Amino acid sequence: MKRTQILLEEAQYLQLKDEVSATGKSLSEIVRDSIASHLREREKDPLFDIVGSVKSQKDPAPADLGAQHDQYLYGEKM
Repeated sequence: MKRTQILLEEAQYLQLKDEVSATGKSLSEIVRDSIASHLREREKDPLFDIVGSVKSQKDPAPADLGAQHDQYLYGEKM
């Protein structure tokens, strides 16, 4: 592990201390868990949902896939 120092807002610190009391976890453990959760969430990408969806030449990708890839990946624009 690497030691680091962070600055928290007073409200954040108080909320974390409440969670320490409620869970019995250390403040460091709660912060590490939160960072791990954040990083896992960032790794999610709709691109992985389409991996393997194009099977063969009999089932080709849409002709406009290159130009409309965001539409296929993320759906309708808002």
